[in-house]
Amino acid sequence: MLGRLDYSDSHWQNATFCARDGNLVEVARAGWYRWNLVALSIADTGTFRCSPDTAIPAVLHVGQRFPFACSRTSSPIKTGVVIMKGTNRYVGAQTLRIGGTDLPTLHFREVSTLSGGQRGSNVSDMWFSTVNGHRSRGHGPPR
Repeated sequence: MLGRLDYSDSHWQNATFCARDGNLVEVARAGWYRWNLVALSIADTGTFRCSPDTAIPAVLHVGQRFPFACSRTSSPIKTGVVIMKGTNRYVGAQTLRIGGTDLPTLHFREVSTLSGGQRGSNVSDMWFSTVNGHRSRGHGPPR
């Protein structure tokens, strides 16, 4: 399953999840950015490969944390290898109202840091539908 968030016409991020032993496991991430520098526009795609850590285990407890580690290269901008490490914390079950319809979801908060060819930190919230597992909402693009 592929989940993608379009933050603007100049930035998107996606994540690839696979079902394994009743768990939903994140196996890869990618991001695309375009910088408009008046006379020049540069677009870059970064692809992360993650160790197979469980994103959504079969049994959840509020406050439960799940560490992850991913590494990335970029193209065409060569920043060198970027390491992203952090944790996903299960915040709890939540019902979102989307397009006038109530949707039951699982709410997670991710806190991560980047090191190597890019440095920074990020805090983002994600809501996964309990109906189909798709990411229903997300916010908190990298800083």
